[in-house]
Amino acid sequence: MLSQPDLWMHLDFTEARRKVHWRSFRAFVQRSRALLTHAVMTNISTPFQDRVLEALSRCPKLEHLDIRDPITQPNGLYDVFRSSAQLKSLVIGKQTPVAQENIAKFLSSLTQLELLEIHNAQPSPESRVHWPSHLPNLRSIALFTEASMPAPGRVPALYIPPATVS
Repeated sequence: MLSQPDLWMHLDFTEARRKVHWRSFRAFVQRSRALLTHAVMTNISTPFQDRVLEALSRCPKLEHLDIRDPITQPNGLYDVFRSSAQLKSLVIGKQTPVAQENIAKFLSSLTQLELLEIHNAQPSPESRVHWPSHLPNLRSIALFTEASMPAPGRVPALYIPPATVS
């Protein structure tokens, strides 16, 4: 590990031949000393997704997170990662719906975020969507959806508030 310290900082099971079990994931995180900087969550065995997400959220240097597996509790993603202070990019794939209210919450709490990419944005009630007024580090936001126009009183899936100049 001393000759290649960066080897254990990037986690990506994209090429795994079968679903990754919790023990394999845990061994990788332990080998990295929980200092992962990049993680692509894919091919994780479904019963262990919550444990994997929780373990990733405890990696203090995690900067880039790409969630490709469908998440069974998508509303819980914000709660798990809201204190991931070093996160600079967050990509959530098409299989996981993300409500506008959670998109706004991610932007409010993840102040280092430079890139946010949501592939299945969903509408939310207007009363629950509170976009931050200042996004100092955000360079790119991409929202994709297949949702139709929402009912009155709901924020559309692809809503981005107009920029204010101060």
